[in-house]
Amino acid sequence: MIDHLAILFAVLTMADIGTTSYAMRRLGASEANPVLKLLMDALGRDVALALKLVLAGCVWVFRADIGSTMLIAACVILAAVVLWNLRVISKAT
Repeated sequence: MIDHLAILFAVLTMADIGTTSYAMRRLGASEANPVLKLLMDALGRDVALALKLVLAGCVWVFRADIGSTMLIAACVILAAVVLWNLRVISKAT
């Protein structure tokens, strides 16, 4: 089960990156996460979004240490972020 959760986390991360990138590039939206916004301001949007992929890789490597409960919580939160991004996109188009 832990492998499936880590894969789901990676898929949701890619969905977040895709929807965030689309909203920012096509719609002029801004990043709502203050930590990621600071990273984007300091490193650039593409580098900051690439760091999300690094995070997903770290989750895969350390999935057993992270545990199912934490991965479930992270996936729920990330799914909410993706749904929010889709809501922003749908309202703007």
